[in-house]
Amino acid sequence: MNIQKQSVLVALTGAIGTLWFEYVAAAGFGFLTTKSGWWMTAWTVLPYAMLFFGRHVATGAQAQRWMLWISLLVVTTGMYAYYQAFFVFLDAQSALIFLFMPLLQSMVCFTLLIVVKFFGK
Repeated sequence: MNIQKQSVLVALTGAIGTLWFEYVAAAGFGFLTTKSGWWMTAWTVLPYAMLFFGRHVATGAQAQRWMLWISLLVVTTGMYAYYQAFFVFLDAQSALIFLFMPLLQSMVCFTLLIVVKFFGK
């Protein structure tokens, strides 16, 4: 399997894992019946979409390796944080992870895409 396919697999795994944690947090997919539920889902999947479509930016072998490793870091960090928030340290404010974790992940992904675009060959 080449590096681009591995990056796609990592991004899809992160998106599916995040949707599963949303399902667990909301006790079902009932939150998708509201407009805010759809926007929240789009917000939480945004970093993984950036990683998925970012594979077109990374053209060189070294840039693709960087994309893969940063993708693994972003996905594992996100899954670990969601696990900690919903199973280990369950609290009333645990749902805030769906606001702030995608923000941090998106900042890392955006920075990675800029670096890969301008410096990766």
